[in-house]
Amino acid sequence: MTRKIKLEADSKLVDVIFLDIDGVLLPFGDVVANTTYTDGCIFPDRNMDALTELLQKMSAISPAQASTESNADSTLKHKLDIAGTLIEGNPVLVLSSTWRARPAFITDILSSFRSYVGARKDDVQLQRTWRPHLDFFFDVVDPTFHASRHEEIYKWIDDHVETSTKSNLWAGGLDVTTHIARRKFIVRSWIALDDEDLVNVFDGRGDTVNHAIKTTSSLGLTSDLVDFAVSLISNQFLAYHGSWNIMVDS
Repeated sequence: MTRKIKLEADSKLVDVIFLDIDGVLLPFGDVVANTTYTDGCIFPDRNMDALTELLQKMSAISPAQASTESNADSTLKHKLDIAGTLIEGNPVLVLSSTWRARPAFITDILSSFRSYVGARKDDVQLQRTWRPHLDFFFDVVDPTFHASRHEEIYKWIDDHVETSTKSNLWAGGLDVTTHIARRKFIVRSWIALDDEDLVNVFDGRGDTVNHAIKTTSSLGLTSDLVDFAVSLISNQFLAYHGSWNIMVDS
């Protein structure tokens, strides 16, 4: 059976970033000396810079780039190149941190994002990259379900990957029930940024190694980890699109 990659108008492919806060955007412990902050942002510049880099690189993923990073076979690379105009990275942020349970904390995160971006008004690419992420999270991991982080993330995956028909847009400090966007989406790829070990856990799932990026609590997200994260996304990107017999509209 032949299926087209192009989705219906009311649906979209998303590349999910499960975002922890403590130890990822907000290092703790023996924090690096001379850490700089943007006025109004509670997260260090270097960690915000790394998250910006990740969002930009995920947005820029193309069939050709993904196949190069993953050493895909030439036939698949050729098919994806032909349909390249239909395929692009689409990173979205899903808050997995315990901060998700407190609306005031969500407000602080989003306010910090806006302060960081607002201080860099001359950076056109950065402004474009952050625009979809400044007022809402695409979703949050269930704030009423408390287990291991591994279990919390996989509950979201189980609830959304196979039957993704809606997304909750969470606005910090607001009545979140009034901020639900009914739309279809398909999870094409996902990664989890966390300072907890999501791989070596009791009764864990074997595929977690293909999705988990473990940070050092005192450093948080770094540029080196961004490159590793992009390689994981690239592999999933090709695995998803490689299962399609691509057709191009004439």
